[in-house]
Amino acid sequence: MGVKKFKKTMTSVLEMPEEIILDVMRLTLVGNGNLVIENHKGICSYAEDKIVFRNNHGDVQIEGKHLVLTQLQSDELHIEGMIEKILLPQQER
Repeated sequence: MGVKKFKKTMTSVLEMPEEIILDVMRLTLVGNGNLVIENHKGICSYAEDKIVFRNNHGDVQIEGKHLVLTQLQSDELHIEGMIEKILLPQQER
């Protein structure tokens, strides 16, 4: 059994969210004005029209207007403003 399959099995057995065990990013978008990102790996750049942060698969770009980081924690970001576009890195399956 591969490591990834083992981890997926463990999420079921332990009844824990996949994003914690598999260390994957979780995005929660409320309307187009509030975005919460969990399991990020740091901010690359920050401007009021674009915020770029890292995850395990590459860089994620958030584009919009009047973007503001309202919370910055070691594993969680909160962004507010007019969110127009979210660009995710390509992932291998």
